[in-house]
Formats: sequence, C-alpha cells, structure tokens
Amino acid sequence: MHKSNLISNVLIDIVGVIARVKDLFKGHPSLILGLNPFLPDGYKIILNVDDEAPQRKTDYLDLAISLVNKIKVVTFLNGHPDLLDEFTGFLRWDD
Repeated sequence: MHKSNLISNVLIDIVGVIARVKDLFKGHPSLILGLNPFLPDGYKIILNVDDEAPQRKTDYLDLAISLVNKIKVVTFLNGHPDLLDEFTGFLRWDD
C-alpha cells in the first residue's frame, strides 16, 4: 500500500470515529467531549446545537439525587443527635 493511501485511510477513520461517537452519544455532550483527550493531535470534537442535550423544564433527576444524598447523611448521623442537629441546620429541605 502506498504511504499516501495509508495516511488518507487513517484520516478518514478518525473522522468516521468522531462522527460515530457523536451519533452514539447524542444528547450526552459530556460523554462526547470526553473523547477529546484520546484523539490524535490536531483533532478535536466540537459540538453543534444538534449535539447538545435537550433542556428539561424541571430537572427531576437532580432533585431526586439531592434528596437521596440528604437522606443518606441523615441516616449516617442518626446515632449522633448532636451532629444531626448541626447538620440539619445547614440543609435546605425545600430544594
């Protein structure tokens, strides 16, 4: 195989990999951009509007995670009423 053909085939494969990753992880921009450190020098994935995650009106997942984390800490401190009192003073239960 000629050296120039080999180089062009490798370049096409990198561009193809980038396109495939963007398609596979569509809606998950952090996963797509996480591939950048593994690309050869001179290549970088840049997102456009179509690649970005859709915006949700209410982020129920974040609210649920926040609540679960608070419950874990309160459960952990359950045997220590003094620490539990101090900790609950810092919590915002209306998140």
